[in-house]
Amino acid sequence: MAALRCALLSVAGIALAAEEYQRKLPAFPLRTSGRFIVDANGTRVRLHCVNWYGAHLPQMVANGMNYRSPGDIAKTITASSFNCVRLPFSLDMLGNFTVPQPKVSLAACPELQDSSPLEIFDATVLELTKHGVMVILNNHISTRMWCCSSSDGEGLWYTAKYPEDAWLDAMGFMAKRYQDNPLVMGFDLRNEIRPSGLMWPHWGTGGKTDWAKAAVSGAQRVLDSNANMLIIISGLYFSIFLCQVPTYPVHTEVPLLGRTVYTAHEYNWFNFHLAARKSIEVYMVIVAAAFPMSWLCRQRCVGQRCQRCRCRCRAFRCERCSSRCSVFREIEPCWEFSVAALLAALFALSLKILPRFLQSCDFNGFLVAITCGFLTPICALVSAVLWMRAAFLVIAGRMERSEALQLEMSAAVALRGESPRRDNHCSFQPQRHAKRCRSMTCFLAIVILITFGALGYVWVEFGRYQAFEQELDFKWGFLLSAPSPVPVWLGEFGENQESLWWHHMIRYLQERDVDFAYWSVNGEKYTGVPESFGLFMEDFVTVRHPWKLAQLQSVTNRSD
Repeated sequence: MAALRCALLSVAGIALAAEEYQRKLPAFPLRTSGRFIVDANGTRVRLHCVNWYGAHLPQMVANGMNYRSPGDIAKTITASSFNCVRLPFSLDMLGNFTVPQPKVSLAACPELQDSSPLEIFDATVLELTKHGVMVILNNHISTRMWCCSSSDGEGLWYTAKYPEDAWLDAMGFMAKRYQDNPLVMGFDLRNEIRPSGLMWPHWGTGGKTDWAKAAVSGAQRVLDSNANMLIIISGLYFSIFLCQVPTYPVHTEVPLLGRTVYTAHEYNWFNFHLAARKSIEVYMVIVAAAFPMSWLCRQRCVGQRCQRCRCRCRAFRCERCSSRCSVFREIEPCWEFSVAALLAALFALSLKILPRFLQSCDFNGFLVAITCGFLTPICALVSAVLWMRAAFLVIAGRMERSEALQLEMSAAVALRGESPRRDNHCSFQPQRHAKRCRSMTCFLAIVILITFGALGYVWVEFGRYQAFEQELDFKWGFLLSAPSPVPVWLGEFGENQESLWWHHMIRYLQERDVDFAYWSVNGEKYTGVPESFGLFMEDFVTVRHPWKLAQLQSVTNRSD
């Protein structure tokens, strides 16, 4: 009975939340004013969205309908304080295709199992908007598959299968299809523009890879079919960079004037400073582990080697015995330490100057950054190998010299009285070796302290919120505070752990008052495969990470 009461209260709460959001619907159509999206009355409209994906995948329907109906999922979304959904689709979905396994992917929606993918998409849009959820259409990809990589052939807005004209026709077709539904209020023209083979996208340069030019053409098709839609335009290189927008500000021209929202994507692997910080952590752990590992390795083998040396030596020949037992006596590890330290310094320096090339925001700058990004880990790897080799040599040399010195001292005792010259020579050897050992130890300690100190400084600096803030400001945040600001919508971001990146991202959203769409609301990535970034479990009821939902709600529930 108690469980039933809780279930009824939960259902009632969801229904009340849906009604509350319906009462808060803006006056359509939406437009832009400065950096904000506003309704027909000029009132600010915040887009606090989630991505609900699946229709662009081989299954061709949004995930979750094997557990719950679209209407129930819409209620869950509104009850979680979100007011819009970004719905990805593929161009394949518009063709003459059928759902591959409808009884599996639509197990909770038997009435839809005989429908086409497009009809199921229609039903999904209808249920969302019936519950007061605004919808942003997103052409995620052309051929149905997971997105995105540089090798999938889908980096640009056209492919061999779907040329540019087919993409433009699809934009007009989808916009017209929902022209009578004002809650379908935005069109995200294409997801994560990026290199496709040898073709790199550009902004405002003309030619076949000019995304700015193509976006204007796509926007014109959308607005010709549905003049009430906002046009959402992705940045370049996986939607990371909008820094080239000022060179060709398409939002200042008709038909995009007052209708354009730019979109960016952010994930922890997109953030240079935090990714570099992680590489420093790995590097320092490897180098720190090199010394005890070298000691353990030599501990096992040096005794056997020196034991064989003793068997061959004679007590009265201390010089010969010492040279045989001290295998590494003539090998000085100074150059290994020097080169390792130099490469470590280059590693740290490269991490500091690499953002300078990225901030050039042009093709040449990106090429230099990619080259540096390739060489930097090589420097780190070679440096780590040299640290390990140097540590091995020092530890091995010290252990073998200790064995040799013991033999020399024994020989000196045995020869005492027989040969004063040889006795003096053997007694001098321990002092000379001890002095060299102390010098090498001091040199090693200084080099390690300087190297680790420099890397530690970079590690601390790269972890500060200020570095995170400056990086996002350069990539796209500057548009929010430019002399002529324009809206930027964070169309994708997500995380599966409460990381430093996540805390910085939430802080940035709060301080900059950024509209967003979390990736994703899904419980599944594919049917039967959990989505670790998802807000909910597979049942679309249980919250996967309560801390995540609570922190997102702290952003969505903020007051003006």
